[in-house]
Amino acid sequence: MLVVAIVVAVAGVVIDSFREEEETVAATTTAPVEEEVATPVEEMVSELVMTGLSTTHPLAEVQAARFQELAPGVAITVELATSEESAARFCAGEVVAANTFRLMTEDEIAVCADAGIEFIELRRAVDAVVAVTSPGNDAVECISFNDLYALMSSEAQGFAAWSDANALTAEWGGTEFADGLALDVTGPSPDSATMDSFIGIVLDAVAAGESGLDPASRDFVTTVRDDYAVADDATAVASAVAGSTSALGFMDFLSADEAADAEQVQLIRVSVDDGGTCLSPNEETVAAAAFPVSRFVYTYVSVAAVEGDEAVEAFFDYALSDEGLAVVDEVRYLDLVEADASRASLVWRAKLPGQGQWEE
Repeated sequence: MLVVAIVVAVAGVVIDSFREEEETVAATTTAPVEEEVATPVEEMVSELVMTGLSTTHPLAEVQAARFQELAPGVAITVELATSEESAARFCAGEVVAANTFRLMTEDEIAVCADAGIEFIELRRAVDAVVAVTSPGNDAVECISFNDLYALMSSEAQGFAAWSDANALTAEWGGTEFADGLALDVTGPSPDSATMDSFIGIVLDAVAAGESGLDPASRDFVTTVRDDYAVADDATAVASAVAGSTSALGFMDFLSADEAADAEQVQLIRVSVDDGGTCLSPNEETVAAAAFPVSRFVYTYVSVAAVEGDEAVEAFFDYALSDEGLAVVDEVRYLDLVEADASRASLVWRAKLPGQGQWEE
C-alpha cells in the first residue's frame, strides 16, 4: 500500500505539472498581441536635416514647411549643398535625405556601401536646362550636343563669336556657324545646379561618344567655360538675352517658357547628334523627358533613418501624397508623367532600397 501511495502521489505531481504547462501555453497563445501604435503626426517630435541644391531647395523647403504645420514638433532643416557635397554628407550619415538633379554616381554609391548606408531612390519632379537666344536671331534655331560642346565647354574659352566654334566643329564635320554673330553668353554660375546638369547631360554625353563623336579620336573635356556673364537668376538671364541681337543663355524650363511668351527670348531646339531630330522644349517633351536636356529631381532617403525615426517616414508619406505633390507646380517644376509617379509611389511604399529602378 505504501508503494501504491507513492505512485499515486508522483502521478498527481506529474499531472499537476502538465496542467500548469497547458495553462501557460494557453495563456500565451490566446492572450491578445498588443500592436505597436504609431504616434499621431501632430504629436511627433524630431529634428531632421536634409541637403539640397539651390534649384531643388524650394521643393524640399516648401514641403517641409507644409509638413511642419501638421507636425509642429518636427523641426526640418534643408541645407544648401552641391551634388557632390550632398552625396558626401548623405553617405557619411549626417543627413536623412539628399535632394539632387542627378542620380548618384558609381563612386558615390560605393562610398555609401562602404559606410553601410542604404538608400531609397525617389524620382520626384522634372525640369530642363533650356538654351535660349535673342528673339531676332534667325540664324540659330537648332543646336546639337556637339554644337553646345563647341560653344560652352572649356575648349570654347574666349570665343566671342558663334563662328569661333567652327574651329572645333570642323574637326568632326559638324555645324558651321555664320560670321558676324556675337556670342554673348549669360547663365548661372559654373558651379550651379543648372550647369552641373548641363555638364552631366550634354558634355558627359559627348565625352562618352553618345552624340556621334568618337572619344578615341580625341580627348573631350567635361568642364564648362568660365568666362561668360554670370546671372543671379533666370530673370537676369532673360534681360541679358533680350538686350542682345545674338546672345546665348541658359535657363530652367518654366522661366524660359515664360520669357519666350513675353518675347524676351527665343527657345532653341536641341538634337543629340549632328543632323538628328530637333526637339523643342515644351511641357510635353520635358515632362516625358523626350527633350534631350530634361532633368529629374531625385531624393535619396536613408533606410536607417526611416527605420529609426517615424517622423522621416511620415514626412515622405506627406511629400508623395496628393497634397505634398501639389507643391511641385508651386515651385516651378513639372509633374512626373503618370508611369513615373506610380513607380515613385511603389518604390516608396515598398521601401525598395538601392539603385536601378529608374534605368531605361
